[in-house]
Amino acid sequence: MYDSEFAAYLGIFIIMAVVVLFIGLVISILNIVVNWRIFEKANIPGWAALIPVYNYYCFFKLAWNPIYFWIACPINIAISALYVMQKYDLLMDLRFYLLFWVLCFLNMILRGFLKYNIAKSFGQGFPFFIGLFLFEFVFKIVLAFADDKYIGNAIMRRNIDGAIGYYDSQNQNYGNVNKKADDYKNFDFASNNFQRPTEDREDTYTES
Repeated sequence: MYDSEFAAYLGIFIIMAVVVLFIGLVISILNIVVNWRIFEKANIPGWAALIPVYNYYCFFKLAWNPIYFWIACPINIAISALYVMQKYDLLMDLRFYLLFWVLCFLNMILRGFLKYNIAKSFGQGFPFFIGLFLFEFVFKIVLAFADDKYIGNAIMRRNIDGAIGYYDSQNQNYGNVNKKADDYKNFDFASNNFQRPTEDREDTYTES
C-alpha cells in the first residue's frame, strides 16, 4: 500500500517538475527571442540576447548611458551575495540587513530609469513606462513585435537636441543635422557633447 502511494506521489512530483521545467524553458526561449527582436530594432546584433550580463549591458547602451551599467552590475552582485548570506543565516548584524535593503532600493531606482529611457527610445510615454516597470515581460513583447520603431537613445537625443538648440541660438550654422537613429554617432558619451561633423560643416561666422 505504502509503495503504491509513494509511486503515485513520485509520479505526480515528476510530472509537475517536467511541466515547471518546460514552462521555464519556453519562457527563457521567448525572452531570448523578444530581446533579439528589440536589439535588432536598435541596430544591435541579435545574438547579444544569448549572452547573460552582456544583454543587460546592451539595454543600457540602446536606451541610456552604458556607464550606469557599471554601477548597476556591482549592486546586483552585492544584493545576490547578501541574499545568499541572509538565507543561510550568515548575516546576524542589523547593518547588513539595512545595506541589503538600501541596495535593493538603489537597484529599483536604476531599473526604473532604465525602463523609462527604454520606453522613450521607442517613442513611448509615461503610461508605457509604468507598464514596462510593473509587467516588464509583457511590455517587452509589445516592443518586440508591435510597430514601435527605435528612434534613438533617449539620453543621446535629449543632449543632441539641446546642443542643436544652443548652436542655433548662437546663430552658428552647423549644416543640416539629420535626427535619425543612425546619425547619432557624432555624440560623445564621455564628454556628453555633440561632436560637430566636419564634413558637413559650413562656417558662416568669423572667429575674432
